[in-house]
Amino acid sequence: LAKVISQSPDDMSKSLLIDRGGDSGVRIGQPVVVGDGIIIGKIIQVKKTMATVLLLADSKSKLAVTIQTAKESLGILEGDRGLSMIITLIPQTQIITNGTTIITSGLEPGIRRGLVVGTVDSVSQDNQQQFQTANIKSMSAARYPLFVQVIVTQVES
Repeated sequence: LAKVISQSPDDMSKSLLIDRGGDSGVRIGQPVVVGDGIIIGKIIQVKKTMATVLLLADSKSKLAVTIQTAKESLGILEGDRGLSMIITLIPQTQIITNGTTIITSGLEPGIRRGLVVGTVDSVSQDNQQQFQTANIKSMSAARYPLFVQVIVTQVES
């Protein structure tokens, strides 16, 4: 469990500074969640007693995701200028509708399958294109967190 110390002051960059760091087992790439498994970002920088969380809405953020009921990966969730999240590279054959729950796919090391990302807000389809795009709405608990949880993995020695 970590307390949010500050949020990025820049509207284009979306990150949090938390009060846990390397001394607490926090490492780069670990997922950061709120509530009952709602992922909000990943650790990108670690100091002894602090760490920086890159939020999913940041333009530099990328995360492999899928639909809650699918077995295979759906696409890549990307931040959209710090304002929202989109999934790109969704095959045209994949049926995706508004309100569908999006979760982590489990393809990224250290990030297990099933962490909730958000729900589909809208889908952009163009039959002339190979892929479709979906806009994702984050869960309300993820918007202004005061406390977060870092999912730390045990290192075997």
